[in-house]
Amino acid sequence: RDADGVWQLNTPTLGAANQVRPTGDASLLKINEWVASGDVLLSDDFIELYNGDTLPVSLGGLHLTDEPVARPGKHTIAPLSFIAAGGWTLFNADDNQQAGAEHTNFNLDRDGGMIGLFAADLSPIDQVLYIPQKDDTSQGRNGDGNPLFVYYSPPNLGATNFSTAGEVVSTLTNYTDVWK
Repeated sequence: RDADGVWQLNTPTLGAANQVRPTGDASLLKINEWVASGDVLLSDDFIELYNGDTLPVSLGGLHLTDEPVARPGKHTIAPLSFIAAGGWTLFNADDNQQAGAEHTNFNLDRDGGMIGLFAADLSPIDQVLYIPQKDDTSQGRNGDGNPLFVYYSPPNLGATNFSTAGEVVSTLTNYTDVWK
């Protein structure tokens, strides 16, 4: 907690007041990879976020959704959730929010759909439109945060999305600028 009693990201200091750590800009977050058709390797759907900032970013109060137009605030990320600088975090899109903070209240549609990440005030941060998915294969950015999307088999969740000469799916699946 800080001097005002508010919980936030700190560096612990034994015998002294904790030092509040600066946090980065949530607008730099990207929906980096997703699985909407697990089979053998993965039984649940997943959404991976990537933080392109040089500082950790607070996720608490941000929103994930599979219905960006109708329900941008569908799932609220738990307070005191953070993503490391240059790091990734995963959410189980398994419609089982009672299983923990990393679980959403929706599944992804294997036949295609949209995924949205929104700020606490419901302004868009990032959105992707995805096409029908392949079993046990993820779709994601061709290099962390990049605008091109490819398939990864096996899925590459929670690790660097290396640029690949693989099947480029689309350059038009990021709709963030359309919604601003």
